[in-house]
Amino acid sequence: MNRRSFLKGMFTAALLLGASQMPARADDEESYSLKMYNTHTGEYMNVSLQEKQGFVPHDMEKVDRFLRCHYTDEVHKIEPGLVGLLARIDRMHGGGNLVHIISGYRSPTYNAILAKRSNGVASHSLHTKGMAVDFMLPGVGMQKLFTAVRSLSAGGAGIYPEFVHMDVGRVRTWGHAV
Repeated sequence: MNRRSFLKGMFTAALLLGASQMPARADDEESYSLKMYNTHTGEYMNVSLQEKQGFVPHDMEKVDRFLRCHYTDEVHKIEPGLVGLLARIDRMHGGGNLVHIISGYRSPTYNAILAKRSNGVASHSLHTKGMAVDFMLPGVGMQKLFTAVRSLSAGGAGIYPEFVHMDVGRVRTWGHAV
């Protein structure tokens, strides 16, 4: 067998194998449902996401409202990729979990209040840009959750005694195992 025949055969095999994994139509793309609970407002949300180069949430206006600043009730656009990362974390832990949201968007006013109370709150937090979320999964330890967030290498990961921080900023980590 010459090189050309070999490469042609490999190309054909790759096409056949790849084609079996591609959806026949856009409608056949995988969808996923993420269940969330906002611990400050007591609200529940079920958001539908579509698998397209990462999970893309539908109806972001409802997500923006759900993840609003609980202190001022201010709504801000949330980075869609952040919700996609929450879905990935949920799937890494079996899927179908109720993700408890501790903090999504924070108004600059509320963030300033928190920063005065604690040296652990950044004055220019990504929460104020809709790019960060603090969350937990009941029954999953913080160290395990933190390790999962870090493994994504998609942004910041911080560990605290009662929640994990995840953002879509530059890749970095902080905090200590509890």
